[in-house]
Amino acid sequence: MRAASTPFNRDQKLIIFVLIMCQFTMVLDFMVMAPLGPIIMPFFQINPKSFSILISSYAFCAVISSFTVSFIIDRFDRKTFLVLNYIGFLLGTLTCALAQSFEVLLLGRMIAGIFGGVIASMVPTIVGDQFSEETRGLVIGYTQISFGICQVAGLPIGLYFSNLWNWHAPFLMVLALGMILLPVIILKIVPMKTHLQNSHKKDRLLEFFKMIKTKRNQLGLFCTLLLTFGAYLLMPFTSTYNVNNLKMDVHLLPLFYLFTGISVILFAPLLGKLSDRVGKLKIFVFGALFASLVVVAYVRMNEASFGALCLVNILTFVGFFSMLISFQSFMTTLPPFEHRGGYMALNASVQQLGGGLAVLAAGLIIDKDQVGKLYHFSTLGYLLILVLMVCIFIVRKIDHVINLNSGEGPL
Repeated sequence: MRAASTPFNRDQKLIIFVLIMCQFTMVLDFMVMAPLGPIIMPFFQINPKSFSILISSYAFCAVISSFTVSFIIDRFDRKTFLVLNYIGFLLGTLTCALAQSFEVLLLGRMIAGIFGGVIASMVPTIVGDQFSEETRGLVIGYTQISFGICQVAGLPIGLYFSNLWNWHAPFLMVLALGMILLPVIILKIVPMKTHLQNSHKKDRLLEFFKMIKTKRNQLGLFCTLLLTFGAYLLMPFTSTYNVNNLKMDVHLLPLFYLFTGISVILFAPLLGKLSDRVGKLKIFVFGALFASLVVVAYVRMNEASFGALCLVNILTFVGFFSMLISFQSFMTTLPPFEHRGGYMALNASVQQLGGGLAVLAAGLIIDKDQVGKLYHFSTLGYLLILVLMVCIFIVRKIDHVINLNSGEGPL
């Protein structure tokens, strides 16, 4: 289906900007933990398993919070929910910025995860509420620019200041940006209550459970679990692997993320537009196969130049964002309008569970020697490829179920 070319109105443009910035601050808060591994592990004198707990604690707390709010989120104004949870997220980030012990840092990650998990579910929910199905792929592509901005500006600047001062600096930067964004959300974003038009239904909760029991929605949640598990398998130790195994200079990490971020900014909207025009299923399958080929090449490297590592990282991101953008756009079409918030919150809970399990699994599989060299990293890569092949099968199954039940054409 060819996507509509209708321009977004002023309110929609503001919503896109706010969603990009909300995701940017959350992504930076979460993603900065992995590249800080070479600094935080010796600072607290912890091993990879303890470091993986720091990262996964965010995800597991997000699982609990997203699951809990899935039953009530559709009964409230989207804006109000966003503001309250963003305040909580900033409090968690403040705790990380002030942490002087492993335990306090762990507490900060947990608080940030509790509220960040809910916000993560609200981004696709708001996109589904405020934008037509023909343009959701493009809008989700725009929201994924936040990852690119994080790579271009957030991570390099944060890592630069962490090298200049200490590892607390990136969290202080997130906090400062969040304090600027919060008044914009409160003062400029209009209330979003259109989903409340059927709130008078007495059987609303019963209808929500009935919606979850449908085969395509269950398959969607299961695929979310596997896809996120695969996406996070390599992430926690990529920087450490590049530095300690492939001999990248640790001071080149900011430049490494800069190049990757530029590619995300350039490719994410394009991939979203292709998802709308070419078809979500086709783009998803392409991304899974392409990412698998790149990962095979990556984990078989013994030593690589800085340019080669940048290229591999960029190509990996192209593959994964092809899958993530097309799949997220697809997921907004599965639930009915009045239950979209609850379903996407449940989806976010499953998503965070997959990420948390992946980080824990990576921590259990990976080991290191006395000089910091990692072992069994290739095992993670091959496990990732297996997961992606299963995801292709499930997404094709969902497509078949939708076509069988509705008689509609391809995704």
